[in-house]
Amino acid sequence: MKALSEAVVSAEDLTRAASQVRARRKHFHKGTRGAPKTTLIYSRNGALVIYTPFVRTEIPMSGEWNVCISVDAATLTLLSQRLPQFEQVTLTHLPDKLAINGGQFMLPSKLEELPD
Repeated sequence: MKALSEAVVSAEDLTRAASQVRARRKHFHKGTRGAPKTTLIYSRNGALVIYTPFVRTEIPMSGEWNVCISVDAATLTLLSQRLPQFEQVTLTHLPDKLAINGGQFMLPSKLEELPD
């Protein structure tokens, strides 16, 4: 499959950003309509943005990320915590998938519009 976008980030930064998203979700009761279940991932000003309506975190990146995708927030948090924290992580957007470290982990993804 051809990569549509690829970025290299610190595993520690990715885990911190994904955990902030998850922590904010804990303030909602299960089934609350306003609780974000997805996280947007996009690039702005040379940084990778991990975004929900409640928290937006920018992490340094190298590479080229030219899409905005959504992934399941809980799955991203869980997978990021399983990564060795001293390493760099490669995020690759493939059609309908986010591959982490060349396919070590794969998450379903969906193309989205950039938030305002």
